[in-house]
Amino acid sequence: MAEPLDTGRFDNRKEAGLKLAGRLGHLRDQNVVVLALPRGGVPVAAEVARSLDAPLDLMLVRKVGLPSQPELALGAIAGDDGGSFVMNPEVAAVSGLDAGAISNLAEAELFSNWSQIVGETNAANSHPETLVNSTLTVRCKSTAWATQLRLMQIQP
Repeated sequence: MAEPLDTGRFDNRKEAGLKLAGRLGHLRDQNVVVLALPRGGVPVAAEVARSLDAPLDLMLVRKVGLPSQPELALGAIAGDDGGSFVMNPEVAAVSGLDAGAISNLAEAELFSNWSQIVGETNAANSHPETLVNSTLTVRCKSTAWATQLRLMQIQP
C-alpha cells in the first residue's frame, strides 16, 4: 500500500504534480486521459500526464461562489455544455443556504454566462430554460442546434 500523500503546501504546482504522479505510477500502462482544470490545475496535470505518458485534456468549469464570499466555491458548473452542477457539500452545509437558494445560484451563473460556456454561435441559436436537480433544459432554434449542443456534452 502506498504512503499517504502529503497534503501540506507544495513549493509550486509542478512539485505537486510530480508528487501526485509518483502516487499514480501504477496507471502508466493503462488507457487513461489526464483531465486538468484551468488555470491552476494545468501545471499539476501536465506533470501527471508526462509521467504517465498519457494524453492531457481540459475540463472546463465555472465556479459558483457564495454570495457573501464569492471566492469560496460552493460548487461548479462542469462540462462544455454547462449541464452538470457539482456542489461542495462541506461549504453548502455551513453556507446557511437552502437547496432552492443553491440551485438558484447555479442557475444564475449558468444563464448569465451561457455564451461563454457554449460559444457565441451556439448561444445565438439556443438558450437555457431551467436547471433542476442538475438537469439542464435548453431550447434550440432547430434540431441541428440541439445536436450541436449534444456533441459538446461530456460522455460518462
